[in-house]
Amino acid sequence: MKKKLFQIVYLISFFCFFTIFCFEAQGNTNLYKMIHSFPQVANEAMVYRVASSGINEAELQKLFGMNGKMIHQDNACKSYRNNDLNLEIFNAGSFRYTNETEFMAFTKNSKLPSKEEAVNIAKQFLTENKMMPKNAFLQNVSYTEAHTAQKGVEGSTRFTPHMCVSFGININGKKVYGPCAKLNVYIGDEGKIVCLFKAWKDIEEVAKKNIISPSRALEKLEARGPVNSYWNNAGCGNEISEIEIRNMSLTYYAEPTEPDSPTQQPLLEPVYIFEGVVKTLNGEQEFFWKESALSD
Repeated sequence: MKKKLFQIVYLISFFCFFTIFCFEAQGNTNLYKMIHSFPQVANEAMVYRVASSGINEAELQKLFGMNGKMIHQDNACKSYRNNDLNLEIFNAGSFRYTNETEFMAFTKNSKLPSKEEAVNIAKQFLTENKMMPKNAFLQNVSYTEAHTAQKGVEGSTRFTPHMCVSFGININGKKVYGPCAKLNVYIGDEGKIVCLFKAWKDIEEVAKKNIISPSRALEKLEARGPVNSYWNNAGCGNEISEIEIRNMSLTYYAEPTEPDSPTQQPLLEPVYIFEGVVKTLNGEQEFFWKESALSD
């Protein structure tokens, strides 16, 4: 009798598990809605090797009028300082120069350049000093502010205005995504460059590799379910009604994900980029995902 009861309980449990599994699988399949046409791609795409970051520490110090001593070094970066000038060189293949006094200076009547003037200043500086990548493009020009406040003093917040000229990188006309494919120039009062961040490396061709089709990439994404870690960490996965894919492209993603990572990305491999919105009970949020395009 006990054995028969156990068999019945086992069969009921298995049936429930199978039903839930099928329901979840069906939900994941229907989670993504593609409203953008698949990109037209070839059967192969080039893989690139990161050849050099193009960073010469001595030349950078000379360029920015520094003769600073190293004040910090770890497995991710080295920092040099000369009075109010600071230069950070990251092992990941990027650097950041900041004139801290000028960057945080407070001026009541700032004389910022216009957007057009700011672009010309940035392009001239980068070109003359051989810092403009040949495959860079103007991405954005915006007004920004640095906020500083004296600790414990109410109402002491100061706003320092800048014009930020941002450049992106493309390979064969395709925008490269990721934090290590950008160049930002901050221009302050009287057109002076007060901060510069460059994250890009020289690359060279390795070989063409077979890639999967866009439809196969979408299948792999669908199989993952709600991939955005934010929703998973927040426990919101069940509240997602739909993930709408509004753009899909075959391109490259410049790692690492953080500019202070200890190593450079050895290869640039083709990826499919998915962009769109996550629709939840609380509204919409941006969606972004990269899926390897290399053949399985």
